Amino acid sequence: MVSDQRLCMGKKFFASTLLLLLAFSGCLQTNAAPENRSDETTYIAISPNELRQMLENKGFFLLDVHIPEQEHIPGTDAFIPYNELESNIAKLPADKGAPIVVYCRTGSMSLEASQKLAELGYTNVMNLEGGINAFNAAQTQQEEPAMIKGEALLEAVAPKEGVVLPVKWGDAIAKAREAGAIDLNKYIGLREKYGQGISSEELKILKEGSDSNIFFSHETAQFNLNMLWALGLVNENPILTKGKISEYEDPGRFASTGGWTLGTKKGGELLASAKIIELTPKQQAIVDEVTMNVYRPCCGNSTAFPDCNHGMAALALAELMASQGATEEEIYRALLVANSYWFTQTYVNTAAYFEQQGKSWGEVDAKEVLGKNYSSYKGSVRVLKELDETYQVNTGAGACSV
Repeated sequence: MVSDQRLCMGKKFFASTLLLLLAFSGCLQTNAAPENRSDETTYIAISPNELRQMLENKGFFLLDVHIPEQEHIPGTDAFIPYNELESNIAKLPADKGAPIVVYCRTGSMSLEASQKLAELGYTNVMNLEGGINAFNAAQTQQEEPAMIKGEALLEAVAPKEGVVLPVKWGDAIAKAREAGAIDLNKYIGLREKYGQGISSEELKILKEGSDSNIFFSHETAQFNLNMLWALGLVNENPILTKGKISEYEDPGRFASTGGWTLGTKKGGELLASAKIIELTPKQQAIVDEVTMNVYRPCCGNSTAFPDCNHGMAALALAELMASQGATEEEIYRALLVANSYWFTQTYVNTAAYFEQQGKSWGEVDAKEVLGKNYSSYKGSVRVLKELDETYQVNTGAGACSV
């Protein structure tokens, strides 16, 4: 409601409670004036938030009167300089009972324009307090809670400082390179082409191996994806030699095989062509179990059918961890970390979904989240559709490979 503090310019202005309530409901009647309005020229002062609510179901004429002309509030119907209203009356509604909201940059020019419109006989005039500056500031204040929430979810899902996995690179990538899965010159050339360069640690992993643990962050996610993709592709494993992917006559037809162009041979020729990671029967059983239950949001297949780059990389990570004695639970948690850095927005959505159910990201079961209901393409779409509110985040460098 309008207080006495809004009365200015040495005149007495009256606010109609009925008019403002009707404006909020989008039901302003162009021919009806409030019964308690006097014959004195009047207008109403409205706040930025009140205008924002009215814009949701626009039933009024929105007029910008600021000079010089500025960027208008979306939905503005006309621009008329505040001191040229009378000579531009043809641009205004013909019905003088039509609701008109007037604004400028800070509220001073629109105040004079509102008074002039009232003097010209317009009976439903509303002045935006604070002008477009206040309107934009109110918008920012409304967005801040969502931005803060999104940042909090991002930090929970894929922390900026990164995550160290309980698995070492060892010499697996160096052996994959020696087997032809990675042409070092091609890879370095690609990195330089995009102005990324390659670090000494990355070169060490590629050339001789490293005793360092695999580290995931927004900066390392792409390197990890490419290295694990190459390793998963070239390493001989029953999942590739006896699994579903082996049933196809053309092994180079998949995104995970034909899409790999950084080897010394074509991806189809590299498939399961070198024995790099040795697994005991027990370790292989763990890999079989995990890969059957781990999905990725880019398709509908489990990692046991690694037909895309992320699936092949996830297979390699599972193999590498199993060979170093990791448990199923540890592998599930590591794969959720990897997926979260490779598909960050998807898993921010998933974290928001679980919070709707009263469960924080730290409480979720990795195996459950990686399953078909959440991490397959259809599962991720379902989650998105069931969200009460989405939180768009800056996902960093991303990781879609080559």
